[in-house]
Formats: sequence, C-alpha cells, structure tokens
Amino acid sequence: MRAKARCNCKIRNGGYTHLVGDRVRIGSKEVRLRAQVEAEERSPDNKKYLIGLRVDVFVGGILQPLTFGSVGIGSARGDAIETAVSDWAMYVGDVLLGALGVKIGEEPQSVGPFLVYQGLVGIRGSHSPWSTEKNGQLLHRLDSLMKGLGHSPGELHSISLMIFVEQDGTTQGECRVDGVMSPAALTAVQSFPWTQQGAAYVFKQFYVLRRR
Repeated sequence: MRAKARCNCKIRNGGYTHLVGDRVRIGSKEVRLRAQVEAEERSPDNKKYLIGLRVDVFVGGILQPLTFGSVGIGSARGDAIETAVSDWAMYVGDVLLGALGVKIGEEPQSVGPFLVYQGLVGIRGSHSPWSTEKNGQLLHRLDSLMKGLGHSPGELHSISLMIFVEQDGTTQGECRVDGVMSPAALTAVQSFPWTQQGAAYVFKQFYVLRRR
C-alpha cells in the first residue's frame, strides 16, 4: 500500500526551499521518494493506529541503498502516516539533501573515501544529554566499516543504527549497512561506552555516505 512521501526539510543555506510530493530536482539530479506502508494495526482499545512505513530513494531513476523504515502513531490512520513520514524526515530528510549537494548548514565528516552526513540523533527514554563529542566518538567506532564500503560500487551508501541500552549499560539492537543487517556494525557500536542511567533507552541514527 502506497503513501505519499511529503517532506518539508528545513534548509538553512541553499537554493532549495523544501521537498513536496515524491520528486524534487536538485541541480541536474531528479530525486524520487517511494513510501510504502508495510504494516499497520490498531491498539487494543481501537483508539490508536500504528503504521510501519518504508521509504525508498531513487536518484536519476535508480534505487539507492538509502531505504529507511519509520513508525507512526496517531488517533487516525492518516495521522499515523503523517507521523511516520515526519519521523523519516527527521532522521533522513536533511542529510539526504546534504549528500545530494544542498547546503544544510552542517559540514559532513571525512572518513576514508567518503563524506559522512549524520542525521538527527533520536533518543527515547531516560538518558543523559547527547553531545557533539559523543557523536564523534560513535562515528569513530564505525570508521573501519565505512572505509570498507570504499570497495563497494555506487556513490551513495547508508548506515542505520537502532540500539536498545539496558539499565546496566548492556546493549542489543539492529544495525543496517545499505539496508542489510550488519552484525559487524552492531559489534562496533556495542563497543561504544553507552551511558548507564538506571533506566533503559533507545538510540537511533542514520548516516548517508557520499563518495568524494
């Protein structure tokens, strides 16, 4: 079941104001988003909808390894879909535009043959404040993995992290490289010193890599 991908991404410095509908032209490139509802259900009391949304990205008509899944909850089905699309925009929208050449106000990091664009950090649950320093430390754990992608064809790549941090600091989760589950990425991320807060929390982040 298709859903319209509609993303109003805030671009602080650049010639493009926003992305509406499923297509946008950035310079000479046409970008198309294909959003599809993969799962939906009602809450036991029938008061809430839960939507699982997958968004594929095409550049110049070619599917890119930038697929990302998001979840939306709302009192009506349409509200849940809008929430899921907003979730996608928060994690992927800005950095996708940055990787495609739009100035978004944040400079990418250089790792091996790539420029790395880091999406907004999402943390749900009790946690200590996240910092730029922690962002850099986490990215460093993924250095070898990112450099290894230099042998893979294609200009664009992605790494997606969803980490569940338990009360005692132990972790489990799901990490994907180019949309494929990656035990190596999970192992690298688990070596990061996650903060123990006495309560569990969930950490999410999406990276877009563009070959220089």
